[in-house]
Amino acid sequence: RLVGMGQQWKMTSDREFNDGDDEQSAITDELAEKLAIDKENEMHNSTKVLFSTPATLVTLTRTIVGKLDISRDAVVFVVDRSQESAKDHRKRFWRWSVEDIVEVHHMRYRLQHKAFEIHCSDHTSTFFAFSTKKIARFAAARVTAMANAVLMNRRAKAEAAERSKELWKRRELGTFDYLMALNTYAGRTLHDLSQYPVFPWVLKDYTSDTIDLNDPTVYRDLSRPVGALNPERLQ
Repeated sequence: RLVGMGQQWKMTSDREFNDGDDEQSAITDELAEKLAIDKENEMHNSTKVLFSTPATLVTLTRTIVGKLDISRDAVVFVVDRSQESAKDHRKRFWRWSVEDIVEVHHMRYRLQHKAFEIHCSDHTSTFFAFSTKKIARFAAARVTAMANAVLMNRRAKAEAAERSKELWKRRELGTFDYLMALNTYAGRTLHDLSQYPVFPWVLKDYTSDTIDLNDPTVYRDLSRPVGALNPERLQ
C-alpha cells in the first residue's frame, strides 16, 4: 500500500494481495496515469508560447537582435544567430520567470514609442525594442497579464512620481533614490545611452574645502541653462 504522507511514496509488502487488492491496484494505476497525463498537459500549457515576435534586446553597450517568446510561466529572448550582432556573443537566450516581473514600463527607442522595459523583484530591469508601437504595446500587455504585473503607462508613471515626491518630502525616501525614481518615471533607462538618467547640476563652488549650504553664492543660477552660465557662453 502507499504510505508516507508528505514523504517519498513507496510500496510496502506487509501482507498478501488478494483479488480485491488487484482491482484496487488497477484503479490506483489508472488514477496515477491520469494524474501523470494531467501534469504533463499542465506543464505543456505553462511552457506553450502564447506570443512570439522579432525583438531587439537593448543594453548599454550593444543591441542584440532576436525573438521574444511569451508563455504563461516565462519571458524568453532567443538570439538570432544569423545576425552580425550575435556572432561574437556566446549566450543564446535569456529567461525571466513571470513570478519575478513586477512592473512593465512603456518606453521610447530612437525617439519612437516602440519599446518596453520589465522591472523584476531583484531590482534588475531589461529593455526590449520592436519594429512598431503596436507590437510593443501588445507584447507589453501580454507580459503584464501573464506576470500579473503593474503596467506603467503615462498615467501610472505620473501617479508614482507624485507618491515618490510625498515620500521624499517626509524624508522617507533619499534624494538620490527620489531622483532615480523621477528619471525612471520620465522614461529614462540605464540600458540606452541616449536616455540615460540625468541629475541636476546645482552647486558651482567646487574649489572650497567646505561649503555652507545656506549660502546662496555656492549655488549656480538656476534661471539659466547650463550652456549660459558664464558671459562667454552666454554670448
